[in-house]
Amino acid sequence: MEEEKLAPEVLNKLIVMMNDFENAVKEVMPSAMREVYLESPDIPWTAIGGLEDVKRELQEAVKIP
Repeated sequence: MEEEKLAPEVLNKLIVMMNDFENAVKEVMPSAMREVYLESPDIPWTAIGGLEDVKRELQEAVKIP
């Protein structure tokens, strides 16, 4: 795999099975998901002071669904 391209005779011998796809999905994030991938912060709601009504509305709109 040092070369950028594989020789045609090597490509013709390759066999890709469903198991190969299933293993790849575990490691690769589809490009469509990269744009919307979100990480939840490690900050608990209790660390945010005040604004109880706003926090409750955010939790109802974002966290609960």
